[in-house]
Amino acid sequence: MTNISWQKATEADREFFRRVHHGSYRRVIEAIFGWDEALQDRFADHDFDTRNIHIIYKGEVQCGVLGWIEREQSVELGPLYLTDAHQGGGIGTWIVSDFISRYRGKALILKTLKSNERAKSLYEKLGFIVTEANDKYWQMQYAG
Repeated sequence: MTNISWQKATEADREFFRRVHHGSYRRVIEAIFGWDEALQDRFADHDFDTRNIHIIYKGEVQCGVLGWIEREQSVELGPLYLTDAHQGGGIGTWIVSDFISRYRGKALILKTLKSNERAKSLYEKLGFIVTEANDKYWQMQYAG
């Protein structure tokens, strides 16, 4: 997918990030915790401010967001959210695969909500395994 790219988010992208965060997470969060818009705005803003957020583009169209935290020996991937219109078309697979190749040599970890089976399935297909679990989350690490 040569027309997929990502670039560092700017303050002007904050509202897009919130919309994609809320659109991607609402069904999952609502089922577990209930939905509190103000609280979710705060969670989204915290991620935007701390997770090295990038905007994913398909051509010139904003289609999602990607973030990560890079440490000396590891990289924690996430969040990764795509707009509804861009889910299921291979963009997430391409992004994660590209991310794996960029950070080869470092431990690549992530966590996903247990109610998000679709994400877990994608990560397992790409070589991640569950390393820890609790009642809400799976912690996964790239083992490929």
